[in-house]
Amino acid sequence: MQTLTSPNRTEVVRPEPGDSPEGQRVLAFKIGSQSYAVDILQVCEIRSYSAPMKLAHSPCDQLGVMNLRGEMVPVVDLRLRLGAAACEYDAQKSVIVVERDGKRLGAVVDSVSDVLDLAAEHLRPVPSMPGFSSSGHLRGIATIDDQMLVLVDIASLVGSAANVAVAALH
Repeated sequence: MQTLTSPNRTEVVRPEPGDSPEGQRVLAFKIGSQSYAVDILQVCEIRSYSAPMKLAHSPCDQLGVMNLRGEMVPVVDLRLRLGAAACEYDAQKSVIVVERDGKRLGAVVDSVSDVLDLAAEHLRPVPSMPGFSSSGHLRGIATIDDQMLVLVDIASLVGSAANVAVAALH
């Protein structure tokens, strides 16, 4: 994997073919005390948090847009999108930038922790529970030692909310 740094970006992640021949390579992050992970192939880059420009009449989980090298990128609070309590935004937060259908989207998370290789034996399906629907956003649960990670399809999760913000720009 190639990692690049600059003053405005915490890191840019570019997986290379064959990096993880078995299992799945993921980016682990936290929201509150819960650990999550996303397929590294969905991630364009990771940025330090800076306040996005708010758009009028946006839902509360849509924080606004940020200027990413001339491109207006919608920013969604993943904490609110996943049903967690609101929090204060500070320099400790990170923005995971993903691409979906040719459009970039930003997801604010509490922290980014690591890039992990998950072997097939670490992965479990999301259990079915009465009254619970993962809506296709949850891809599974991984267990590594005593830690559990919820695997999310971050592009799908933030994409539906971000489409509203993109429409507001046009």
